[in-house]
Amino acid sequence: GLSFLALLALAAPEVDPARLAAAPDDWGAAFAAAPICVLAGVYHNVVPLLVTRFRGDRDKIRLVILAGSALPTVMFLLWNTLVCAAVDPTEAGPGFDPVAELRLHSPDAAGLGLVVSVFSFAAVASSFVGFYYGLRSYFCDLAGVADADLSPTLDAGLNAAILLPPLLVATLDPDVFLSALDLAGTFGITTLFLIIPAAIAAKQRAQLPQQLRYVPGGNALLALVALSAAAVVLEGAYDQLLTLIGTAGG
Repeated sequence: GLSFLALLALAAPEVDPARLAAAPDDWGAAFAAAPICVLAGVYHNVVPLLVTRFRGDRDKIRLVILAGSALPTVMFLLWNTLVCAAVDPTEAGPGFDPVAELRLHSPDAAGLGLVVSVFSFAAVASSFVGFYYGLRSYFCDLAGVADADLSPTLDAGLNAAILLPPLLVATLDPDVFLSALDLAGTFGITTLFLIIPAAIAAKQRAQLPQQLRYVPGGNALLALVALSAAAVVLEGAYDQLLTLIGTAGG
């Protein structure tokens, strides 16, 4: 939190509100950013853990999810607004790094670089913790074993199953991060956390019509969620197909 506030303070002198109005009016680019937007909200993997920890208490679960969603949403909006207002939109293009541009023009480039590094580490660390415990809970459920009952051998094997695959990928291709984010948001996250949960919820509501419902909107809202995610997947598949055709033709 402190590193983010420091980041805003150091970058604020470069802000020019007129740049917000000068940004290109390209809604196609906004749709192309949908996978990253979906990925940015991928806290869903800790929801089962929250439900278990709060023993199904609807009010507590709702409060934690809403509060936990509101804070990063505000941070994303502030950061995106700052970047759009502090960086000349005419300089943007493929491979453009707005943070590097801020460092280049900041009156305190060294301080900004340090704060960016601290904030980046904190962001990665917080994501790591959430994913680690979410996957740990998931694997324990698959194995039918409570976390507290794991033997040292099973615990070590579980940690290896969670940590070694991403470590191997990062070691073999250190530059894969951005492309992996795009692919994960386009295909993995939309399917795992939007399409499948909507289908499961619809099936459970049909089988247990008297069951307590945590989310209003009925099947119409579930269909909207699933269809929106499917649109992102299809658009991503179309883009990948065009890329493959272009590569083959080149």
